[in-house]
Amino acid sequence: MFQANIVGGGWVTARGHGRLLAGDALELSSAVPELPPGKTVFGEQAPRLGRLDRYTRAGFTAAALALRDAGLDSAEDFRAVGVVGGSRWECLETDLAYQRTTMHAGGAEASPHLFSYTLPGVVLGECAVHFRLTGPTLSVGDDSGAEALRAAMRLLRGGHAEMMLAGWIECPPQGEPSLSVGDAHQGSIFVALAPGAGRADRTLTLGSGGALSKSGQEIGSIAELFPMRQSRSLRPMQD
Repeated sequence: MFQANIVGGGWVTARGHGRLLAGDALELSSAVPELPPGKTVFGEQAPRLGRLDRYTRAGFTAAALALRDAGLDSAEDFRAVGVVGGSRWECLETDLAYQRTTMHAGGAEASPHLFSYTLPGVVLGECAVHFRLTGPTLSVGDDSGAEALRAAMRLLRGGHAEMMLAGWIECPPQGEPSLSVGDAHQGSIFVALAPGAGRADRTLTLGSGGALSKSGQEIGSIAELFPMRQSRSLRPMQD
């Protein structure tokens, strides 16, 4: 058994954005995320924000809110903090947009800007560069955030980082008739985890079999770490 203290959390959905320790209740939605203006979250210190694709910006913003919640959103020195991001659809929307730019003039019009965001791990790199994080970064296939939490907990347990950011990012492609995303939730949720137990409602436990629990209750998604405005939580989709 391994325990970690949840020292901060942040989220963005179509219902707005918020932070865990600030007491903001999470409200999930299947609509396109409502991303706050960059100055609201980053002040004047994120000049690249306008260049980011929707997937990367959603994850970057939620991670920034989690770090702000933990009092770690600004630093002059590098920090041994890692980032794990989980997603089902990943950056497929950008991949498809980039692919469309390659279909003309023998590929001569392929967009270098879009190409920069055709890997799901780019969002983790943006977080690491902006916040000066030197811990491990890892993308996992995950539609509830649970696998990201497990991976982050295992990295902490192994001493690979002093703290980990673990998150869920979902921005499935819009207007693609060949793809059916159903009513999948959209947005991003991140938490900051430090080794050791905190108060009961801020302690995440990883059991020997990989089960996650908080306050003695097993959890199946990262959303369950937050107070919620609706009863429906993130749960893994059934294929």
